[in-house]
Amino acid sequence: MTTGPAVAVLGAGCIGAWVGARIAATGTPVHLVGRADLVGRLRDHGLMAAALDGSQAAFPAGGGGRLTAGVAPSGVAEARLVLVAVKGRDSAAAARSIAPHLHPDATVVSLQNGLRNPDRLRAALPRHRVVPGLVSFNIVWDADPAGRARFRQATTGPLALQAGGAPDLERCCGRPACPSSARPTSSRYSGPSCSSTSTTPSTRCRASAWPKSWASGATGRCWPVP
Repeated sequence: MTTGPAVAVLGAGCIGAWVGARIAATGTPVHLVGRADLVGRLRDHGLMAAALDGSQAAFPAGGGGRLTAGVAPSGVAEARLVLVAVKGRDSAAAARSIAPHLHPDATVVSLQNGLRNPDRLRAALPRHRVVPGLVSFNIVWDADPAGRARFRQATTGPLALQAGGAPDLERCCGRPACPSSARPTSSRYSGPSCSSTSTTPSTRCRASAWPKSWASGATGRCWPVP
């Protein structure tokens, strides 16, 4: 690639890889920073991210030029939007690992469960804007018969951000090419679960629904997952 990705995901596990792939499906270049097994599967077999409505974001081996992956934190360089999806206990260390590589204008979005994670990121990244977010649904992963990494949304719920915090991400997830997911009455899935769920309002989020560490009186923007 001659230029860096528009979006980078630090901690491309179940949530991170799924969100990154769905964004990349809109045509936005995305780089995933994750474990070697994910990097190898994308390189050798490809990756697919599916929503509850059956829509799929599928990428061939190598990512097709829109989705790349690596293990090095330096992969976030040049990205103007960095999504952090590591475990809460790893927030501070993860932020320190990317600090030397972040673009001066990069916005960092916490897509983590837990109230203190945005503050941990801010403490390690004082020169960057950190936006709180929540992912209120589960993603499960396996490999399809061809060996392709497969990430599937297993429960309903929106991806939510502090209102106005990351307009670039809102615009991306609002694109027609990134369809809203259906909300079936049953969302049971028999496969392994990688993360727990959090309860988040599904339309407009009032200030009372958000952690107190978020701006007082602010509202959160929620939209169905892409």
